[in-house]
Amino acid sequence: MYAGETGAPLVCPWCSLGVYRDGSKWGTDNPDVVRRVAADIASRPRIETLDTPIAYKDGGSTEKNNQSTTMEQEKSTVELTDHNFDELALKSDKVVVVDFWAPWCGPCRMIGPVMDELANEYDGLAVVGKMNVDNNPQIATKYGIRSIPTVLFIKNGEVVDRSLGAVPKTTLTGKLDTALKG
Repeated sequence: MYAGETGAPLVCPWCSLGVYRDGSKWGTDNPDVVRRVAADIASRPRIETLDTPIAYKDGGSTEKNNQSTTMEQEKSTVELTDHNFDELALKSDKVVVVDFWAPWCGPCRMIGPVMDELANEYDGLAVVGKMNVDNNPQIATKYGIRSIPTVLFIKNGEVVDRSLGAVPKTTLTGKLDTALKG
């Protein structure tokens, strides 16, 4: 099973326990885990640069006009699919950073703006792309993506490093810098 398959087991980045997705509902058999994850999400700062609005339980939302994204973001990430992955990622003469994500994944949405920043900062040096695992299960399965977000660093068609979970930008830039030097 792959990460986007309904009912497929995934690993929670907060507690490392298996969770499942049943249609649009997330769940676990352990209510303590649910409370811990909800408290962790509630304690994180809200990100106001997302293109897709997030509704919060308190009635708030990230939905604003299209001016909510920062003006200095000239370049955005490349949308990778099962059909264009070989051409854009494996055959690239640059280091390629691939963010495996899904729209229902909170941590994925947290690092989305970071990936856009990397695309802007490393323009001309690396290709930064995003792959929705729900829409593109073949590549996610091929690379053993069982938890999201997962970020792969690909150089000369080979995976040279990976990052699992919502990590700080410095972690991603450090791995990217290493891949560029190596």
